[in-house]
Amino acid sequence: MPKPNHLLLTFLSACLLSSTALALDEANYNTVVFVGSSADSTNTSGCAGNGGDDCTLRAAILSAPTRDQPVLIKLNPGINPALTRAGDGENAGETGDLDISVNIGIVGLNTTDTPNVISGGFIDRVFQILSGASVEMSFVEIREGLISSSETSIAFAGGGILVDEGAELKLDNTYVRDNQAPIGGGIANLGRLEIRSNTLGSSLMEGNSAFNTSVNCFLVSEMLSQTFNPGQGGAIANFGGQLFLGAVKIQGNAAGIGGAIYNSSAGIGFGNTTITNSQIQNNDALTHGGGIANLGAMNVNNSAIVNNRSDPNYTNTSGSTLICLPPATPLGDGGGIFNSGTANIELTNVTLSGNVARAGGGLFNSRNATLTNVTLYDNTAIPCAAGCEELERSQMGGHQLAMYDTDEVLGTTDPDTTIVNTVIANNPDLNAGNSTGSACAAYGRLSGAPQSAFETSQAVIPDFISTLGNNLSTPVGRVEDTCGFDDPSDFPASVNADPLLLLPLGINIPTDVDPLTLGTTFTHAPDPAATTPSPLVDAGNDAYCPQTDQRFLERGVLDTCDIGAYEASGATSLFDAVVDLKVDIVDSPDPVSPNLNTPDGQLTYRIGATNLYEGPPAENTLVTITLDPTLIVKWTSTEKGDQCSVISNEVSCQIGQLLGLERVEITISVTPTVAGTIETSATISSSTGEAFDTNNSATETTRVTNSSTGAINNFGSSGGGGAVYWGLLMLIAGLIGRRTYQQIR
Repeated sequence: MPKPNHLLLTFLSACLLSSTALALDEANYNTVVFVGSSADSTNTSGCAGNGGDDCTLRAAILSAPTRDQPVLIKLNPGINPALTRAGDGENAGETGDLDISVNIGIVGLNTTDTPNVISGGFIDRVFQILSGASVEMSFVEIREGLISSSETSIAFAGGGILVDEGAELKLDNTYVRDNQAPIGGGIANLGRLEIRSNTLGSSLMEGNSAFNTSVNCFLVSEMLSQTFNPGQGGAIANFGGQLFLGAVKIQGNAAGIGGAIYNSSAGIGFGNTTITNSQIQNNDALTHGGGIANLGAMNVNNSAIVNNRSDPNYTNTSGSTLICLPPATPLGDGGGIFNSGTANIELTNVTLSGNVARAGGGLFNSRNATLTNVTLYDNTAIPCAAGCEELERSQMGGHQLAMYDTDEVLGTTDPDTTIVNTVIANNPDLNAGNSTGSACAAYGRLSGAPQSAFETSQAVIPDFISTLGNNLSTPVGRVEDTCGFDDPSDFPASVNADPLLLLPLGINIPTDVDPLTLGTTFTHAPDPAATTPSPLVDAGNDAYCPQTDQRFLERGVLDTCDIGAYEASGATSLFDAVVDLKVDIVDSPDPVSPNLNTPDGQLTYRIGATNLYEGPPAENTLVTITLDPTLIVKWTSTEKGDQCSVISNEVSCQIGQLLGLERVEITISVTPTVAGTIETSATISSSTGEAFDTNNSATETTRVTNSSTGAINNFGSSGGGGAVYWGLLMLIAGLIGRRTYQQIR
């Protein structure tokens, strides 16, 4: 296939890998093979014994099923395998991408700051991890994989790597660069994908792109079409899989939707994404989610999402724009994060800054979002002028936050945005009296026609925001608080040049704290030289504050905790001392019919137990599920530990040790016996210090009815179906169906 045009991207400096490669623990492997050739031969005889100068990476992988597994493959210093055997899509590993069907590890042995490079040579993707395989890679760079197509089936996903359903991939201190596909430019994940860094280096995803090859120059009406798919997930596309990112930098990627990450829980399975201690910066989307487009379950903590854009006027290296629109006609929503569909996102200790979009410069939400100690600061919304397509949303604005009412289309729930200890401030436009000057904006149905977009927004915001208190917003030239904060502990800052006294984005690490025990993501620090303290300092509510700030420094040592992601008094790292456990619960189906006493029951609960931090393991972890007393338990199962015990309506599951970024799922099958509304709850605990206990419990409500109406699967905790609008009809395109994606009309 021809080499694609590389996108003209501006990269920030990446953290260098260590000069010494991280060796995967050989004690976990039964066989070690050394690759001494960068060629692409299939001659496995060159890998006899422990390999050597004539052993290629392809041949080492082909020989792995015949060896005592698992197999550790080591790339000798200076060995940079490049694929040259173009093929027709077979999964035997003979041609095209490197197909892995067994448990192996691949580690680079370069002794410089440059990892061993594994290149797809723009003839195919680089790796496909087949179902049933478990793979680890360390100190390698996966680059120049290419799937050039306008197709939307899974066969065309994953420019660098495709992780099949039922497969597992762990990347440690690994680069994924300059790969391209219509779905998941860098990686497409349907299984379990974990990417992390450690004290010896870092993981980086950079310069990947996900574009439908038919994207060139077209009208806005084509972009709004329900049958058009511009490409999803520049760096990562996660389709119902388990995705875990710890200390990862994702920068300079681009896609039609989700410049860095596209996440969906629909179709393939009940997916879940956890992002911790990571930085998502300088990514671009044509339509939605410059940084992240989320349509599923996602947790983001102790991370920065900065300087991303949702802008259709994206220019490639040939100098032509991918979409021919006037420069003043922005189209995209959610410069930092776009959250909709069946989405449920929780942001804790997160900075969103410098992001740009048409609506919701920092965050666009039309589903469920919870913000705890978040800094939404210095983002920009650039609404289009009157007369542009679908006027009401294009003129919403909302520099920091925009919310859209899906009732207008499907008659479902309003967006639910819960906010506590959060700052939403510093709008670039001081023009009072219209939505472009507002920190927050919203659109919903009204009984009467408003006189302006600003009046529309102010009329519906109170229905969309639930404040738990101690939030701060700057009205910027207006007396009222445009974010609808009405708790007595909420307050706007006084209007002046910079009421919050915050410094520009930077890595703010105390000089007397070991940097290896800190997060090194961008934050806005209060100016220590200011004559008066920032109004964010000591203004939070300790009942909702995490024990650490975004940098993992202890909060509230001198007084109460601060508002936002940064703690001014933070001086002691708790990185190695605490965990953040979360439990979630979903039911299927909902509603359900009672008294169908089948052997396996007909209502299933899936309970997830996750250690959201990447640091120490949670010890003696216990999950307790309290079932509605009208339910009859049929069976339980767990992925780890002893079988769950059942006493009356309480199920206790001893998980034991739960590692950082590990998730265990428990399944309980029950039979309802009484019609009505039932409620089941779950809690999680351990003997390790807990950083944030508000997510240690969850509740799910289910309707039990004799109605013959078809059941509706529930993708979110505590109820709720899939609320979507026209944009999501396009976004979910290709997500329904287990192996082949299809458009929804």
